[in-house]
Amino acid sequence: MNERDEVMGNGKILPTLLKFSIPATIGMVVNSLYNVVDRIFVGKGVGEMGIAATTAVNPVAFIIMALSILGGMGCSTLVAIHLGEQKADEAESVLNHTIRFIIVVALLTSLLGVIFINPLLKVFGATEDVMEYARQYGLIIIGFSSFNYVSFGLNHTIRSLGNPKTAMSTMIIGGVINIILDYLFVMVFGWGVAGAAWATIIGQVVSTIWVISYFMRPKVAIHFKIKGFKFNFGKMLEIIKIGSSQAIMQFINGIIMSILNHAVVAYGNSVSLAATGIYNSINTLAILPIVGISQGAQPLMGYNFGADKKDRLIKFYRTAVIIASAVVLVIFIAIYIYSIPLAGIFIDKNNSSPEVIELTSKWLKIGLSMIFTAGFVIVSTGYFQSIGNPKKALILSLSRQVIFYIPILLILPKFMKITGVMLAQPISDFMAFLTAICLIIYEMKKLKGAKAHER
Repeated sequence: MNERDEVMGNGKILPTLLKFSIPATIGMVVNSLYNVVDRIFVGKGVGEMGIAATTAVNPVAFIIMALSILGGMGCSTLVAIHLGEQKADEAESVLNHTIRFIIVVALLTSLLGVIFINPLLKVFGATEDVMEYARQYGLIIIGFSSFNYVSFGLNHTIRSLGNPKTAMSTMIIGGVINIILDYLFVMVFGWGVAGAAWATIIGQVVSTIWVISYFMRPKVAIHFKIKGFKFNFGKMLEIIKIGSSQAIMQFINGIIMSILNHAVVAYGNSVSLAATGIYNSINTLAILPIVGISQGAQPLMGYNFGADKKDRLIKFYRTAVIIASAVVLVIFIAIYIYSIPLAGIFIDKNNSSPEVIELTSKWLKIGLSMIFTAGFVIVSTGYFQSIGNPKKALILSLSRQVIFYIPILLILPKFMKITGVMLAQPISDFMAFLTAICLIIYEMKKLKGAKAHER
């Protein structure tokens, strides 16, 4: 048994989970800084209209992430399961199918996105007064999005190989470059929203080079092969099937962001759209530690599921839920107390309306009021993902952001205006929490029944 198998299959639960989750969380947070830092520097260098423009383009980021996850999470899950089964050749085949799939999808969507940039921005909620800013930012982000597809999509698989620190380094390298270039391009050179976009792309280029080079190292368990690759349509469908639940959820998040932008503009104005962008940035940073914990736990749960170690599978799940719930509760308390200073980070008071900060503070206090339930929901979604049960993962994902959220978002603002828009998320969070409880209770009963039958 090699070191990876020993750690994933026999290591102590809490230290092993932290070993995988802390780097995953740091990597996720740093990766999110691409958009957050862009928004901070745009807010300081351009003003609230620049923030509103990046908010209008934000649904694109979710759609790009969705297509990255479609291949990346499917690849990560299957690689973890095959390695648990001691089938390295199968794991390597999955990797090579995924790389080629991601590249083809990335190039195709980039081309279509650039061609249809104007109608896309209108669909995503760009108003006339922010359209030019949004176009400058969107053309660069969409046109060169291929690098984000590869770096983000394959980073999950590096973690599945038992290398969470390397996966973290991928995110940190690109994120640090992005922050440095954001300052230079926006604040020093005065390139505005276009400078922020170029900073993001260059950071992603470096991350992509890092990821591809990793899978060509001789000591890595599975490798990227240029020659001798045989395409198997059935295997590609299996990868897509496993990754579909989270991918669909991310794609829907992009659609939801578009609906949210339209609702905010309908019951507010461009200032409201800027406040929404700041809220989304802080909300993303608040949620990502939970996502990082879940993603750190997934290869561990997937490995032990493949190795038929059900007790360890359950222990990893329960520990991840406890840690995620505690972390997100502390985060919410901090955001509630410091909502105004947090909003002020994104805005230069000399060239922006004070209404932006006040509205953002209200957004944070209302919109995140039920975020403490998200730890249980997101880790439970990851659990079903890791054991190769995409249907339940999809149901749970849809419950939080579609089944409950969209109807509430469309109906409640008619009676409560912009406050109704803000209340949609906490209400749907609580309903998703109840749904997750029902699914997990059923799953645990089924696992106990299977263990009793084995005896």
